[in-house]
Amino acid sequence: ECQVLEERIQHIEYLPPMPEQYYQPSGREIQPKPVGEEAGTIVFQYYPMSAVNYFSRSSVGGSRFFLPSMSDKEDDLRFESRFESGNLAKAVKITDTYYELSLRTDLYTNRHMQWFYFRVENTRRRLLYRFSIVNLTKAESLYCAGMKPLLYSNKDALVNGIGWRRCGENITYFKNEPQNGEEDQYPSFTLSFNLEFPHDNDTVYLAQCYPYTYTDLQDYLIKLQNHPVKSEYSKLRLLCRSLAGNNVYYLTITAPSPIDEPKKKRAIVITGRVHPGETPSSWMMKGFMDFLTGDTHQARELREKFIFKLVPMLNP
Repeated sequence: ECQVLEERIQHIEYLPPMPEQYYQPSGREIQPKPVGEEAGTIVFQYYPMSAVNYFSRSSVGGSRFFLPSMSDKEDDLRFESRFESGNLAKAVKITDTYYELSLRTDLYTNRHMQWFYFRVENTRRRLLYRFSIVNLTKAESLYCAGMKPLLYSNKDALVNGIGWRRCGENITYFKNEPQNGEEDQYPSFTLSFNLEFPHDNDTVYLAQCYPYTYTDLQDYLIKLQNHPVKSEYSKLRLLCRSLAGNNVYYLTITAPSPIDEPKKKRAIVITGRVHPGETPSSWMMKGFMDFLTGDTHQARELREKFIFKLVPMLNP
């Protein structure tokens, strides 16, 4: 089963006033070798426990037997991932400012770990922290080409209206050394970066890409179906259910034809989010649905000429 905190995580919409800069590697970034819990203290650990190898149910509110913080030091960071799309499995405190992090595998896979989304509390500003995510699985990463992690500060959102933004310095992505001196069949990789939090005692989220959850999609589709105009040419239907038991919907968008004059149209099928961690595809699909259900001349012409069958989230 998966434990899920009862609170819903929501983030404000925000568009940075200027394009955010890529990280420019210096070639001198340190690449700390993963040392594991033997050299530190586990401050967070959560692996869903199940007698079967598939999702069975959610324990809303979490479990009273689970202790999210395993540290008694008041200055330690507090980690959490038991919310929708969160996937942090373990946090090990190596020093007061250095934490090694491990991710949970995607459901129904044995070793797929690449995207991340988790929460950090009890932050301290003007301290340089370092995070290393030590069990990634892809040999190539956009972090090698200047991409930065994403940060969301609750205090910045509340006080300054600032949402998700890029963060981090001394960013490096590298292959881990084999544990036994022999080449692993499935090598792992580490993303390591420095980070300064913007506020004391803040609640901060870190992510690979801008999150877009299954609940976000359901809210969008319900709003679309309740719209007095858009609901006339967009119809929502159930396609199937995923292995986790979630409804997979498809949306039909086309201009209605007169009953006595049926009009033959070509069909266009578009799907998104076949891989759960690829949230950019959900944002692209949202933009496409916004455009196609809009009131522009181009959108009206497309609805007149074609029938669009959209599956916004294939793998929820």
